[in-house]
Amino acid sequence: MQILRSDEGRELRARHQENVRYLREKLLEAGLPVIHTPSHIIPLHVCIIVLTAHIGCIVNDTIQYVRFINSVRSI
Repeated sequence: MQILRSDEGRELRARHQENVRYLREKLLEAGLPVIHTPSHIIPLHVCIIVLTAHIGCIVNDTIQYVRFINSVRSI
């Protein structure tokens, strides 16, 4: 908790937010269907299950955390 309240904590949060903005921007530039949220979570809508697993493997290999969420949307 001390680190979170310190200058170091504020710097870490700022760097984290910059990294999230950078990644979101690069995903959008690549034409990927990124769903905008105000948080650090970057939802990426992928309709093909096999492609979802492949993307997960690629991202996890780069030491990023991926959480698969199954969502059924009515049209």
